[in-house]
Amino acid sequence: MQYTRRAWALLAMAVGLAGWAIIVARPLVLAGTILLGGWVAARQYLFLQAVTDLHDTIDVTQTLATQALTVDETAPVTLSVHCPQSTRLSCTVTAAPPLATQGTAPRVRLAPGEQAGTETASLRWPVAGRHTFSAAELTATDGLFRTTVSVGSAPTVTVRTRGPRDLHVGAGGE
Repeated sequence: MQYTRRAWALLAMAVGLAGWAIIVARPLVLAGTILLGGWVAARQYLFLQAVTDLHDTIDVTQTLATQALTVDETAPVTLSVHCPQSTRLSCTVTAAPPLATQGTAPRVRLAPGEQAGTETASLRWPVAGRHTFSAAELTATDGLFRTTVSVGSAPTVTVRTRGPRDLHVGAGGE
């Protein structure tokens, strides 16, 4: 979990209030610092609960149009996101294709209250071999805090080299 600029500003304000309370020797100002710090801590706990609930309920699927390709072929990759419950968090889910691909990975953004989204992008496969996607990355924020977690499936694709398929070794066509 990371603090956003807004959270850092609130914490700086709390430290400033604490310093001001010491300078003016007023315990009432220190109570304001404690209330502000308590509010930030409560928001952090609520954010952690919301992210935990989202991670447990969200359904993220990375789908390939085909499981077998030839070198330098392009294939569409679809990222589907569905959350059965609406959430107050702003979410971005990014597909995680193998490093051997070329192209921009699909990304789905869900605003607070949205429950589903789909994005398709074409990726080019210039390297032969068996490639496995990583789990998609879910980045969630509420304005004060941000976190990134891995979610969803990790499909595999096989990329074959180009070459002749009907080789014959022998004498005189035998």
